[in-house]
Amino acid sequence: MKTFEQKAQGLAASSASITQQLQQASGCHVDVDVICQGWRRPRHGEALLLRRYGLDGAAKAWVREVLLKTGDQYRVLARLLVPAADLPHVPWLQTLGAKPLGALVFAKGQPAPQRYCITPKYRRFSVLGGQFTPSVLQRAQRVGFQHSELYWSRHSVLVVPSEPPARFFITECFLY
Repeated sequence: MKTFEQKAQGLAASSASITQQLQQASGCHVDVDVICQGWRRPRHGEALLLRRYGLDGAAKAWVREVLLKTGDQYRVLARLLVPAADLPHVPWLQTLGAKPLGALVFAKGQPAPQRYCITPKYRRFSVLGGQFTPSVLQRAQRVGFQHSELYWSRHSVLVVPSEPPARFFITECFLY
């Protein structure tokens, strides 16, 4: 039987939908607590990544920060950033509400998105925390994330089929 750390490491290294993997592993529906969403300036590391893709790193982007849980267990802290230039190609994103992103992006019968630059890392939450807003960090700590503990995380770029394709920049931290 895998330990929690091994499960989290497996999720961090995977290119598949976290929503689908959590559902399969737990047998439960994935619930989403939306902590904040709206127009924000990218964090420093995000701005650098945006520039690497030829985008304006200083421009505001659509940001959605959530906690995912199965049953009564919180499993993932996630931040989604979509450049303003790409948002018109995925207008449904702003009305996603409490639906899991993976349920729509990886839906059966839809063209599969491509995931690039998967960088799984095992780091202290205090280091990962710089990528989230303060209100999200406070909420994450209330549900089990500890400031000085180590967690598996991943950063990835998801290219979603649309015309033209939309790029999603995603940071996920696994409590599992």
